[in-house]
Parts: sequence; structure tokens; C-alpha cells
Amino acid sequence: LMDKFLDILDGEMIDDSYNCRKGKGVFYGVERLAGEIRRVSHNYTRPTYVLNGDVEGFFMSIDKARLWQMVERAIRDNCKDDDLEWWLRLFKMVLMHRPEQDCIIRGDKAVLDRLPKNKSLLKGDGRNGLPIGNLPSQICGNFYRTPFDRMMKDALGDEGFYCVFVDDFRAVSTDKRLLERLAVKARSYLWQYLGLRMHKRKFSIIDAKKGVPFIGAIIMPWGIYASNRTVNRALEVAQIEHVDDMERHIQRLNSYMGFLTHWLTYAIRRNLYDTIPTDIKKRIVCVNMKKFVLRRQQACSSSERRMAC
Repeated sequence: LMDKFLDILDGEMIDDSYNCRKGKGVFYGVERLAGEIRRVSHNYTRPTYVLNGDVEGFFMSIDKARLWQMVERAIRDNCKDDDLEWWLRLFKMVLMHRPEQDCIIRGDKAVLDRLPKNKSLLKGDGRNGLPIGNLPSQICGNFYRTPFDRMMKDALGDEGFYCVFVDDFRAVSTDKRLLERLAVKARSYLWQYLGLRMHKRKFSIIDAKKGVPFIGAIIMPWGIYASNRTVNRALEVAQIEHVDDMERHIQRLNSYMGFLTHWLTYAIRRNLYDTIPTDIKKRIVCVNMKKFVLRRQQACSSSERRMAC
């Protein structure tokens, strides 16, 4: 389905929607936002503000009937293949499928029961919600949100900037009152046209100089850092004492190390590396840490030589 229709759906989205799109993604999105904050603020020489917004329970709140109308209209307007009706039936079958009805739960069901209603398909009525794990859900989630993205982008104009990653969006402007009005408009638009709600606790308008959180990073005037949440999770993984699947554990550690290398995190990675048990250090892929270990070994050797003398 995505091989067939991705170009059509992708072409409807704004450029600064970063989730599951070729040439974009987490690191592109963070660096793009950092560059645009610098542009709007004239390199932080004039007051600039950022609206941080989040859609509550995004995937579980998507109205599948409304989504299908949007998808069908876009495909019919841009595709005239002879077998189009067959493809549309297949697409509708995938979007309307309810995997929660015949799934096999292998974990502890009591844990699932504690999930909020807007975090699980098992607690839905079947009319709303997409399974997060497949590619059509991710692309259609981006596409479903596109009318809202266009409204936000147009409201900010060329003097401002808007970007989004899944349910997490940022609006940048030197006009704080504009952002305040836009927040009210955004809340109304999401509910009226898409049946979505803005998250009350994950909403703020902040001074760009004080640090802008976005997709696991904090954008500061002098550089980009990893968020405390990401750092704490990495340290928790490194401190696990009893591991059932060592290969999986090492993959997780390498994943965190790889993620952290994109930001100003040398001291954090050094601390993380020191926390990892000695017997698996050699399997951690981190060039900077290996240089650090080499320098420390050389320093120890020098110290031992001085003591011998």
C-alpha cells in the first residue's frame, strides 16, 4: 500500500512534518527547529517564544471513518489506475481492521488493564484508533493531522515557524500574543475538525533562550543537549544487574550511546560508559569512549612509571 500511495499522501503533508518520512526523522527535526529558532530570533538577539503543544492520545483518538474519507479523496484526486477500486478496498480493509479482536496477549494482562483508555486499542470501541506498529498507521496519522498543520503554518507566516513530530508540535514567533491566540485556535480546531484534544499538562509558551524541548532533546542558544528523561532512561538500562537476554541488553546500550552522540553529551556518555559492567564494555560501540579509555590507560601507565622511579 505504501509503495503504491506513499507519494500521494506524502505530497499532501507540510515539509516540516518529520515522522517516518524519507530524509527526515528525529535528528533532522531537532536540528531544523534549532536552525529556525536562530533565524526567527536573529541569532537570539530579539525576544522569541515557542509554543509547545501535544495531542492527547493521538493514535487512539483518530476517527477511522473520517480518516478514510480524507485518504480516499486524496487518492481518487491523484490516481487514475484501472485497478484503483481494488486498491481502495485493500486500503480500507487495512485501516478498518481491528487487531485487538483476535490478538494473543503474551504478557501480564493486569499491566494492560492499568493503561489509560487513550493508550490502548483494547479499551476502544473500534471507531477510533490505529495500531501504532504498522507503516500505514504512521503515514495516515501524519496525513490525518495535515489540515491542522497547514492552519498553524499559515497563521505563523514566513516570520514564524511551525514543525511537528507525530503528536508533538512547536510554533515559533517573536509575537507572544500571536502564540496565545493560536493556542486557543489550535485547541478549537483539533476538536472541531479532527476530534482530537490538546494535552492540558503538555502545553506551554516559553522563552526560546530558556531551552526548547523537542523529541528527546533540549535546544539551547549555545547547543543541543539530551533531555533528562532520555539520560535517566539510559542510566537505568546501564545499571541493570541481572539480564535475561544479554544481546538485547547490549543492543539497547548501543542504541542509547548512538542517540546521545548527536548532542552535547560527552560527560553523560562518559558516566554511562563507566556504569556499564567491565565484561561488556568492549561490545559497546562508541569511538569517543574508547579514546577516553585509551587516554585513561595511558595516564595510569605514566603514573605507575613515576611511582616506580
